[in-house]
Amino acid sequence: MRRDVTFVSGGLRCSGWLYTPDSIAEGLRPPAVVMAHGFSAVKEQGLDRFAERFAAAGLVTLVFDYRYFGASEGMPRGRLFPADQIEDYRNAITWLSEQPEVGAARIGLWGTSYRGRS
Repeated sequence: MRRDVTFVSGGLRCSGWLYTPDSIAEGLRPPAVVMAHGFSAVKEQGLDRFAERFAAAGLVTLVFDYRYFGASEGMPRGRLFPADQIEDYRNAITWLSEQPEVGAARIGLWGTSYRGRS
């Protein structure tokens, strides 16, 4: 199941999609993954297919747009500062760790392009 969510980063709301497995056993807090593209792509550019598969495999998955991109807040649009995007990722992890359906000690990261680097 997918639902629209937001979290705050740098005083602005970042827009995301939270995918949850179809069924989570009572009392179970499954692992999770945070996903974003590198640099300037937005969540509608193919991340949904990956998130759906992660959720089908039992992972709670957060896909989000960085500040100034996509459905997230911020002006001017398209502002690109890698340090801000790292902060957005960190705030996404924090937000996800606070969700009741997530095993906070088991959160991974997944990204494309620049965000796929180790």
